[in-house]
Amino acid sequence: MFIALHGTYGEDGVIQAALELAGKIYTGSGVLASAVAMDKAMSKRVFEREAIPTPHWMLIEAGVHARSIDTSLLGGYPLIVKPNAEGSTVGLTVVRHPSELDAAIERASHHDHQILIEEYIEGRELYVSVLGNRRLTVFPPREIFFEHVPEDVPKFATFHAKWNEAYRKKWGITNGAARALPADTEKELRKLTRNVYRLLKIRGFGRIDMRLTPKQELFVIEANPNPSLAQDEEFSQAAADAGMGYDALIQAILETAFA
Repeated sequence: MFIALHGTYGEDGVIQAALELAGKIYTGSGVLASAVAMDKAMSKRVFEREAIPTPHWMLIEAGVHARSIDTSLLGGYPLIVKPNAEGSTVGLTVVRHPSELDAAIERASHHDHQILIEEYIEGRELYVSVLGNRRLTVFPPREIFFEHVPEDVPKFATFHAKWNEAYRKKWGITNGAARALPADTEKELRKLTRNVYRLLKIRGFGRIDMRLTPKQELFVIEANPNPSLAQDEEFSQAAADAGMGYDALIQAILETAFA
């Protein structure tokens, strides 16, 4: 039994393909789901085709200058700029002014030759974890909180907001069980989560990242077919919120692979 590695080559289908060629059983999603989800533009094309709400976006090549980009197509600033095929918010920048766009594109280009520029959705950031193959268990949503970030500053899970402990402490950034949602919103969130999970053919376990606007509109940011399984990360914590211990969670994931 093997567990696919977390990181670029464990998330884009390469290791999964190698394991399949070797005839090995492994946990988590297969080649197709992993490859499509890692390619953010590809997954967004799938979302749009199936009427899954997702922020407006455009794909550019590294080296394109801001002056040639019509940002009005994305609703104007702020914007999210990130590598098209990278995980863990590596190379992601929240751009608040046109003067910052070229630097953000340059930063993202260190990680990928294709850059995704995305509409910024004002609201809450929610993470919804799922366990299973055909029969799905949707765990309670998790949320990232920005307690000390000024009201006029965009609140988005950048690399520093996720991984820099000094930065998180300074701005009161924490992760925890999502604050209460209206019943209709929670019902729609669970339905949307299942739809995306099945649409991308995710199996075993996965996490769907969303934004929730003040008007209770949900937007899918991206899907993570192979999220981190560390005990202190969102997936395991979501299972714990549902009353499932870590050992039981890992056993359940192993059973989905054999299934």
